[in-house]
Amino acid sequence: MPIGMVFGCATGSVVGLFLPISFLFTTSLGAGIGYLFGYFAYEMYSRKDAVFNK
Repeated sequence: MPIGMVFGCATGSVVGLFLPISFLFTTSLGAGIGYLFGYFAYEMYSRKDAVFNK
């Protein structure tokens, strides 16, 4: 999850440089979206691991 937040924050920073949206808004939005993707990736990985252990 933290890696997703870092990549999302970096993506939001790059987007904030080119769009007329607040830099702080795009950075925090990117971090939030990265956290969300990281959460879903963690859930899929843990579910996949539980299926193979049965």
